[in-house]
Parts: sequence; C-alpha cells; structure tokens
Amino acid sequence: MLELPALATAGYTWQVTGEPDVAVLREERLRPAGPALGAPSMQELEFSSVRPGEGRLVLECRRPWEATAAERLELTIVVWDGSSGA
Repeated sequence: MLELPALATAGYTWQVTGEPDVAVLREERLRPAGPALGAPSMQELEFSSVRPGEGRLVLECRRPWEATAAERLELTIVVWDGSSGA
C-alpha cells in the first residue's frame, strides 16, 4: 500500500507508468486530506504480489491530458517467498 499526496481537484493524481512484474495495482482510492474545497488529497495505491522477486515501480504525478509529469517517483518492490523464513 502506498499513500501519496495529490491535488485531485486540480487534476494532479499519481499514475503508474511502469509496473513491476512482481506486483499489480489492485485498487486505487482518493480521499480528501482536509475539509476545505481545493485541499490536497491523499491517493492510496494498493498492490498485490504476483510472484517472489524484485521489480521497479514508476509513478508520475500529472494531469491525464498533460505529457509532462510534475513529479516522478521510482521505487524498488521486493516480494519475498513466505516459505524462506526471511
């Protein structure tokens, strides 16, 4: 589960632009971070593991109609095999 700040009222949300082959995006939610109109939102991205291993997740915060991202985030996702004891 990732929780990232977004400005959904202005169209800025996080979009997966590079999904690791060890996990898939299962669910995505937006929730207001404050009571004021136009306040930032929190975007929750929930992933499920597919197989043990390591992969790269790339996210971009941008408006869907714009090609250039306002922010970019790259993470390494590690999925362990539960039987290994690690």
